[in-house]
Amino acid sequence: MKPPCEIIVREVLPALRATLARKLLKKGLTQMETAKCLGVTQGAISQYLRSMRGRENALCTNKEVDEKITKLADKVMGGAGSKKIMTEFCEICKLIRKKGLICQQHLNIYPSLKECKICL
Repeated sequence: MKPPCEIIVREVLPALRATLARKLLKKGLTQMETAKCLGVTQGAISQYLRSMRGRENALCTNKEVDEKITKLADKVMGGAGSKKIMTEFCEICKLIRKKGLICQQHLNIYPSLKECKICL
C-alpha cells in the first residue's frame, strides 16, 4: 500500500517545483539563479522547462494552488529566507491534500480506497 505521501513525493513536489521554476524564470531569474533558490541543479531546471521532469498537472492548474505558487514566487523574488520558502511550500502541499486533489490519483492505484478521507 502506498500512502498519499508517496504520491506527493513522486508527483506533487516535482510539479510544484516545475511550476515555481517557470514563474521565477518569467520574473527574470536565470536558470542558475532559479536552481539556487529551489536547491536543485540548473540541469533540473532545464528538464522542468522541457517537461522531462516535474510535469505540470491538474494540481498546479487549480486556481487556488496556482495563486499560492505565484505568491511563493513573489516571496522568493523578494528575498524570503529558506525557512519561509519551505514553510510556504509545505502549506501548498497541505492545501493540495485538504482539497482532495491527489485523491483521484490515489484511487486509480487503489480502487478499494473509494471511501477514503485521510487527506481531507
